[in-house]
Amino acid sequence: MTLKKKVVSGVLWTAASNIGGTLLSFTLGVWLARLLGPSAYGLIGMVLVIAGFGRLLLDFGFGEALIQKQDVTERDYSSVFWFNIAIAIVLCGLFYMSAPWIAAFYANTDLIPLTQVMSLSFLLNGSIIVQRIRLEKAFRYRVISLAELTSSLLSSVVAIAMAYKGFGVWSLVALNLTKPLIYGLYIWVASTWLPSLEFNTANIRNLGKFSLSILLNGVFNTVATSLDKILIGKNLGAQSFGLYTKAYGTLRLPVNQLTYAMNRVLYPAFSQIQSQRKHVFDVYRKIIRLVSLLIFPVMLGFVFFGDTIIWLMFGNEWAAMAPVFKILALTAGFIPFNIIADSIIKSQGSSYYLNLITFVEKPLVVVAILAGVSFGSILALSWCLTIATFIVFLFKSWLISLALEQPYKTLLIQHAISVKYIALPLLALLAVMLFQPDMYVVFAAGLFVLALLLSLTLFRKSVWSLVQEVIQVYRSV
Repeated sequence: MTLKKKVVSGVLWTAASNIGGTLLSFTLGVWLARLLGPSAYGLIGMVLVIAGFGRLLLDFGFGEALIQKQDVTERDYSSVFWFNIAIAIVLCGLFYMSAPWIAAFYANTDLIPLTQVMSLSFLLNGSIIVQRIRLEKAFRYRVISLAELTSSLLSSVVAIAMAYKGFGVWSLVALNLTKPLIYGLYIWVASTWLPSLEFNTANIRNLGKFSLSILLNGVFNTVATSLDKILIGKNLGAQSFGLYTKAYGTLRLPVNQLTYAMNRVLYPAFSQIQSQRKHVFDVYRKIIRLVSLLIFPVMLGFVFFGDTIIWLMFGNEWAAMAPVFKILALTAGFIPFNIIADSIIKSQGSSYYLNLITFVEKPLVVVAILAGVSFGSILALSWCLTIATFIVFLFKSWLISLALEQPYKTLLIQHAISVKYIALPLLALLAVMLFQPDMYVVFAAGLFVLALLLSLTLFRKSVWSLVQEVIQVYRSV
């Protein structure tokens, strides 16, 4: 199969998996949230945010290095596999023993048994990294997609059954352990590869030249994305932690899924054509228009109808989440481009540009978090993160232009033009706010949909041209 067909097949399978996974996660996640409430999510979130640092070390950046490297050997795969297993055992033991200190940090002794049981997640996740990388590198996204859907469904069923039986937060522990277990069993059975007993330090060192930049970037990224949660959990308690993390997670679910399929397949593909910088740049310009068409209406809907969305999904117990959700929804217009930008920059295999991201983007986010937490409010924190996300978007656009040696102005103009798709819906919603603020939400939503359809009709030639261009992109990769 040619690279073109592999890319198209990979996107289709990953998109199907993400659509199914999103619907599944949405439905079952809402069901669980209604059963358990914010505090349970706050407790498990406290454990998961600390475990996130360990999961970062679990991969050590070798996964990205294996994808980026074009001449990977069987010895490379086996060496990385055994390295990951060794790291997983160490992290499992350290996380188990650190349970009392984690509980003391959050001043909550309920975290001790939760942390000790969750330490098993390192062993489960460490054993499947290389298997997943091999499947991705071979564009076997059908296997990956089916594994993800199967594991999501079965683990959610287990969690909901336990929630009905009154297990509380332990239902979420079961969810986070059974999912990697089922996923791992699936891809091990589906894959024909088994690691040899070879472990070569020279192979590890060679891969480490690139993986260390990935790891360093990941460390700063984990700090930047986890610091807000750690500080909220410590200073504002489990209830606020649960509200904030659920708002952020609910927002990111559709945002990530809209870009995940495209981004996940484009990184291996871009890595194979990394020397064709002008081609990569042209592909990204087309992707900008497509992502804008998909994501901007979602962003507007979240901002203007956030209260109703949260009430319908989670009920009155989660009503305090709505203001946080609406503020963070503003970031939805920039997060997809930041995610795709990372893949483009990584595909170039340059540690210099990765280090620029590490030492500029991540400290900026950390400063925003510290500023927001200093006000003692999750609303202030949400505003600070939204502003930081926009600045990061501008920075990464410039970095793409730098890495691909293309005009920065061209990207900014493309982003500005892409806003045209939501001009009419935005004007319609602003008119409702100014002249009929008490209009029933159903009529406001109907007006929004009509304005969006009218906009797509007016720009139908542009939209159809965009679809054709994107199809042509995948044919030319």
